[in-house]
Amino acid sequence: MKVTNKHKGIIAILLVSNTLSLGNLALHAQATIGSNELPARAALLDLKTRDAINPPNANDTLNISSLTGGLLLPRVKLINSFTLEPFISTSDPDWTNNSSSKIKEKHAGLTVFNISNNKPPLKVGAYIWNGYSWMTPAAKPVTVGHGIAMSGNNMQLNLQLSQSIAFNTAHELRINGSAPMNVTMPVRLRNAFQYSHNAPKKEQVIMSDAYGNAIWKDNNTIPVVAPVAKFDPTGGNVFLYNRSNVVDTKARITLPPGRWLVMVTMLAGVTSGGTDQCIYWIESTFFKDATDVFDPSIFVGNNNKISGHVFLNYNIISGYVIIENKSKQNADYVYKVTRTEVIYTTKKNNGVHARNFGGEDHWSENSIVAFALVP
Repeated sequence: MKVTNKHKGIIAILLVSNTLSLGNLALHAQATIGSNELPARAALLDLKTRDAINPPNANDTLNISSLTGGLLLPRVKLINSFTLEPFISTSDPDWTNNSSSKIKEKHAGLTVFNISNNKPPLKVGAYIWNGYSWMTPAAKPVTVGHGIAMSGNNMQLNLQLSQSIAFNTAHELRINGSAPMNVTMPVRLRNAFQYSHNAPKKEQVIMSDAYGNAIWKDNNTIPVVAPVAKFDPTGGNVFLYNRSNVVDTKARITLPPGRWLVMVTMLAGVTSGGTDQCIYWIESTFFKDATDVFDPSIFVGNNNKISGHVFLNYNIISGYVIIENKSKQNADYVYKVTRTEVIYTTKKNNGVHARNFGGEDHWSENSIVAFALVP
């Protein structure tokens, strides 16, 4: 049935008449436009020129209900993905006080056809207001594997989660017990998003690259707590008169896989038992596990020694090296003195030594701490 201005007037008169005659009774009705067929049971308004004839499925030709046309959506130029402009201004009191007016929520289901490409990410096409933002009608998801499906700019995760994940209106990730995961807004993650179910290789996670694309990468997760060395109570006595033998301070640090900036501060308490006025040199470094064989391959670059001058009494030796643990498990690195040398002397004294070097009970200044470096 084509609705004309004349028909509209008749309908208005009938509605007023019915309202007056029914008094306080509510008027409930369903309508069909385009034919005299009854509307579908769940439809308040059914646009069709004919009725479907027992279709075997939703896509069968017997389910066609119109041969002459369809619903023509209003053509508009949307302004912003998250506003109802140009229909309702963002300065409108109902919009600015949405917590009480609920104007956003009340417009859920509003459907239009956007004709402008000038307001990215909005494009030409049909849009539905979901109560928070404009969204395109759902397209068939394209599965990219491992429980992830893409539909336009939307990502769907089909996962079993021990805890729910939800995003609040500030786009922040929250862990909230065991309720279902519902994401109804664009999501921006400040840090990496990691997903490791059915990875192509063991211990890989899916992360974003520099351009925001999802890729599988080896899991080089950086611990939050920086490793700190364990010290022996007494350390080792380091004789300073031109010695090339390795002295184990018994201080060691455990590093997870990855690259680590290892910073060392050691106090050297020097004694000679006399009036020796010499200047000495102490060279130290790290060894893998308990071996005394120096392996330069554990370091990044040519900087692999921590050295310094020492005199009588108390001296501080400090420096850093970069160690790379290339294994897939934690590894121990032992701090040892590799060489001492006389720089200046007034007399030879083979007994001069740095006592209890690296000992925890003797020198509270001793420190070895590591900081993870992002690859």
